[in-house]
Amino acid sequence: MLGVRDSVELAILTVELPLHLPITRLKGLLGFTPNKNEKRYDHELRRHVAGFAVNLYMKAKKHVNVLNKVAEVVNSLPKEKALYKIQLMILKSLRKAYLLTTNSTGR
Repeated sequence: MLGVRDSVELAILTVELPLHLPITRLKGLLGFTPNKNEKRYDHELRRHVAGFAVNLYMKAKKHVNVLNKVAEVVNSLPKEKALYKIQLMILKSLRKAYLLTTNSTGR
């Protein structure tokens, strides 16, 4: 869904994130909701999401194969805002992929 293959960060996120939670809870768990958890969030998972976002950002800047939506965000926003937006896109894409796989297995 993100246009990336063979990423260690993506594999870690797929295994470690509790994707069964609603997206608002995931955002709180990773500290994307300001002043909600008073800096009590999973710093390690947030570091993996940020690392994957930087990887996508760099690929888009180098014009390597990435999703058009990611390239559009990178080219239209300043670096910090683009990285934040990409992190949210990653979270939403992983959640959507999880829901698609669990629904297709008859759950």
